[in-house]
Amino acid sequence: MNHVKLSNSKSGSAGMPCGGTCCKIVDIKSGEILGPNQTGELCVKSDTIMEGYQVQNSSDRIGSSGWFKTGDLAYYDEYHCFYIIDRVTELINVGEKSIHPCKLESILMEHPVVDRAVVLGLPDSNNEVVPVGFILPKSTTEPEIDLNELLEYVNKQVDEDENLKGGVRIVNNLPLTVTGKVRRKFFKESMISEEKTEVEEPPTD
Repeated sequence: MNHVKLSNSKSGSAGMPCGGTCCKIVDIKSGEILGPNQTGELCVKSDTIMEGYQVQNSSDRIGSSGWFKTGDLAYYDEYHCFYIIDRVTELINVGEKSIHPCKLESILMEHPVVDRAVVLGLPDSNNEVVPVGFILPKSTTEPEIDLNELLEYVNKQVDEDENLKGGVRIVNNLPLTVTGKVRRKFFKESMISEEKTEVEEPPTD
C-alpha cells in the first residue's frame, strides 16, 4: 500500500513522515524512545527543520543530535502513521500520573447535552491539582443539567486516576483564539482568579 492510500485509510492520522524526515516518540520524563501505540512527545529530525520560533528562545527545543522537540503528544501505529493527540503543556499532572485533558473532553462532548468542553487542572481546597471539567450546554433552553449524572458519565469510562475529582461546571462562554481553539492559559488564570476572589471576599453586611 502506498503512502497516500495508507494515509487516507487511517482516519485521524497525520500520515507517514515525508522523505528525508525522521520522527520518534519519546517518554516525556525519561526521554526513552517509545514503540508503536505508546504516547509521548513527537521529535523530528530533518535537514530542512526550522531553527526555532520567531522572537522566542528555542535553544531547549533542539538537542545536540539535531532532534527538534515539537511539544506535541503523539503516537504511531504499526504502519508508522502518526497521530497527534494533545500538547505536552496541556497535560495535567496529578501525583505521578499525567492526565490527557483531551481524552476527558472527548467523553464530555459525547454526552447529548454538551456542546463544547474543556478540562483544566486546578487547585482544590487542599491546594492539590485536580482535573475540573467545564461545559457549554448545547442549548440554553435545556432542562436543568444534572452535573452529578454528567460526572458519573465521565468517571465510569476512565481509570480512577483520571476521574474529574474537581467536578463539572457549566459556563456561559469559553475564550477562543481566532482559529477556534480554547485559550486554555487565559481561561485557567481566569478561573483561579475567580476562585481566589470568592474565597478572599469578606462577607457583606
